[in-house]
Amino acid sequence: MTSYGFRVYGIPAPQGSKIPGVSSKTGKMFVREQSSKTLGSWREDVKQAALIARGVPDPQANPSDMINQGAYDTAPIDTLTGPIRLTVNFLVPRPASVTIKKRPHPIVAPDLDKYVRGVGDALKQAGVYKDDAQIVVIQATKSYADDTPEGSPGAWIVITEVSPTAKLA
Repeated sequence: MTSYGFRVYGIPAPQGSKIPGVSSKTGKMFVREQSSKTLGSWREDVKQAALIARGVPDPQANPSDMINQGAYDTAPIDTLTGPIRLTVNFLVPRPASVTIKKRPHPIVAPDLDKYVRGVGDALKQAGVYKDDAQIVVIQATKSYADDTPEGSPGAWIVITEVSPTAKLA
């Protein structure tokens, strides 16, 4: 059973909902994705960290950088095809105006599930699994980065293959 984890540095970005609409010019239906301006760079950060954790070089990366980051230390981890458990701990920056006493937990937007959505798609792009429909268990938390020893925003991500005979309840 395959299981591995990695750390992503950066400010987590939510992936919004899909919003249907009708073009006023053509009358055709369309779907627009509502997302933050920083989603693209966050998903790229997650993808790159996942590629390194899998030991798979990114074709756009400098090979010497990949070697320095340990990407070639072990055989690459294959794309998972079975059920997956995704565990993510998001570490978000605490606003300067918010003290620990005032708000000990990040109970304001963005929603935790929107953070998870962006990570799920980035992991698919990195070839961690064939489709995020394979995720059968999600364990996710959202906390302030300054509550951790290192204090840097980002995420801890663990991907675990679920045994076909495992009971999920």
